[in-house]
Amino acid sequence: MNKELKACPFCGGEPQLKVIGNDYTKKRSVLIRCPKCRIQVTNSALRNSMEWLIDISIKEWNTRTSPPHSEAVKLLTRVKEWRGLDGDGISDPLRREINDFLGVS
Repeated sequence: MNKELKACPFCGGEPQLKVIGNDYTKKRSVLIRCPKCRIQVTNSALRNSMEWLIDISIKEWNTRTSPPHSEAVKLLTRVKEWRGLDGDGISDPLRREINDFLGVS
């Protein structure tokens, strides 16, 4: 697995990974935090190896979701691309896409 951490999703800072314990200790934890904005992710395990825990923690930190507004921006960009293809400026396929996005029938 790729062990490289992406930049902080909130401020773009460089995250730090801290390992607490090892495969032979009762408790194993991995802490990934951004020193700039102080956001952090902590994962712990009792039955899994430290390598597994590190991989899961990095995967979780690196997972990003699209904020809803980015989908709206993409849709508005599409509206600009399709503009003028029918009488009122919006094509039927785009009208369906907009209605699906808005949850309108």
